[in-house]
Amino acid sequence: MKKVFLLLLCLAMVAMPSCRKKIDVDVKYSVLTKEADTPVNSVKLYAKVSSSVDLAQVTAGGFLVSESQSFPSGQTKEVPSSGEIDSNGDFSATLSVNDDLEGKRGKTFYYKAWITLSGKRETGEAKSFVCPVIKVESITISKTYLRIDPSLDDVTLTVTVKPDNATDKTVVWSSDDKKIATVTQSGVVRGVKAGKTIIKASSGDVSAECEVSVKGDCPSGAVDLGFGPYWRTSVILVPPEGVDYYYSPGHNGPWYRWGELRPKTVSSEYAATTYDFAKYGSMKRLSLEDDAAHDILGGTWRIPTRDEFQMLLDNCTYSKSGSNTGWYTVTFTSKINANTLRFECEGYVSGTTGDYGAGSGGFHWTSTSATDNTAYLFRHCYKDNMYPGISTYSKAFGASIAAVAD
Repeated sequence: MKKVFLLLLCLAMVAMPSCRKKIDVDVKYSVLTKEADTPVNSVKLYAKVSSSVDLAQVTAGGFLVSESQSFPSGQTKEVPSSGEIDSNGDFSATLSVNDDLEGKRGKTFYYKAWITLSGKRETGEAKSFVCPVIKVESITISKTYLRIDPSLDDVTLTVTVKPDNATDKTVVWSSDDKKIATVTQSGVVRGVKAGKTIIKASSGDVSAECEVSVKGDCPSGAVDLGFGPYWRTSVILVPPEGVDYYYSPGHNGPWYRWGELRPKTVSSEYAATTYDFAKYGSMKRLSLEDDAAHDILGGTWRIPTRDEFQMLLDNCTYSKSGSNTGWYTVTFTSKINANTLRFECEGYVSGTTGDYGAGSGGFHWTSTSATDNTAYLFRHCYKDNMYPGISTYSKAFGASIAAVAD
């Protein structure tokens, strides 16, 4: 009998902590403070009268709100419940960010529920919430492309952060390559050496970028149009051995496939089945090691991007010379400094149609991919018409290569 008694006593002692813990939650506080909701322009506080309390004895409820955990007198706001305490003991209150919280977005506030129980004030556990912030939704930089001459003054970029009433509109500036260009936290960009880098402005979770091209010395055989990079004054010419269809003043080819470093010798070699789509198909932009202009000319020479060809369209006037009985040439004249750049009409070649448009059509690769198997081509003349623009063609086609230098 004694052993049975001791066993029951031990079991009771083991059970006591969990029972006591349950009683503590329900009895320590006559009212339970619950988590708050924090939409953009308001905060909603929730509370529940403890199940151990007779609701008939509760005559009022509300919340104490303060910026201090100690809820000091004179610095604590008393907020009554928004309505009656319901039959489950639940009640709530809504605070206006601008009025009740004085627009202190991002500030931590402390709150605890209270009830009047049998004429006596009882309070619950203190909790906290952060006054809701208005997040930055977008940021734009005053320029998306910037060309810098290191010998001239620095350039200041500005940003626009939206919405205008964002809580924290702090902007952080950074440069991907400080050896090319640096940027201060005021947006002042300084060129260091020739090349390209990205200047980024970030605010909150969003960012914007500006491509910065730091100007080097104008290389031999190039023209400065006053915007973007330097442009080479002739197409890349590396005629293969034994090919007799290159002639002047224009050049029927040579035609390069996107990513390949040398042209083919005959048009049948441009068949799509002989192109390495596995290597180049998903490539979004040519690396320098796959850039024929860089491989042949060296230095900072490279194939222009789609955006750089777009600059020609946006910042130049253009005209055509020649006739359909001869060879067409298209001349681009800079609106900035009146310097000119000429493109011959070498046409293009494919494995199915062969040579096309030599003398009357002008097509030059960009270094920018369009979709997985196509890339952008700059076309400036098409048959008998001026037709400057940018289209997409299979990467397996052969086209001319213009070159730019930074």
